[in-house]
Amino acid sequence: MTLFTGRGRFASRGWMMIPRLFAAAIAILATISSACAAEPRTFPDCNSGGLNAGDWGATQLASYVDPAGRRVEVWCVRGLIAGHYDIRAAWNEPAGTGMVRRIKTFAGCYFTKGENKGPDIEEDAAHNFTRVTWTNLNARKEGTGYVFKFDWGTKKLTITATTAGKAPAVAVIDPPDDFDRLEDLLPEP
Repeated sequence: MTLFTGRGRFASRGWMMIPRLFAAAIAILATISSACAAEPRTFPDCNSGGLNAGDWGATQLASYVDPAGRRVEVWCVRGLIAGHYDIRAAWNEPAGTGMVRRIKTFAGCYFTKGENKGPDIEEDAAHNFTRVTWTNLNARKEGTGYVFKFDWGTKKLTITATTAGKAPAVAVIDPPDDFDRLEDLLPEP
């Protein structure tokens, strides 16, 4: 497809193709993003701090919403020296005569240069989220890591800590409000 000829004229056939290609690309992206809601995702490196990456603070990398309004959010939080993933669940609950928004951190990256996989979002027949899994592995120590499973029905978080050659340690907790509080509740891998 030629968009510009050497004689200074725009090739009409090429310009007519652009809106069609743009519409097709948008349709494909919309189909992929809605059809793959339950598929694990990969995200850009979040381990480097603001001095290396050029900025610091919290950046939302992804947000997934089900028909009930429940949300799974993937954040990259960068400080001056290092950064980490912060995975959050958000939902509305009745409170008095209105609703209150709850936001809980249920997973993150707790290893320097950790390897992460997720979120793996499970859905029921109505496409409402039932469980979300995030895996955080220690790239420097094979067999060491955390598997975080948030259950939407119970609002409980199951954390499984693994270390090569040891039995897994499991904790079932109420997810905390932030990344640092979750770190304090992690079982030893």
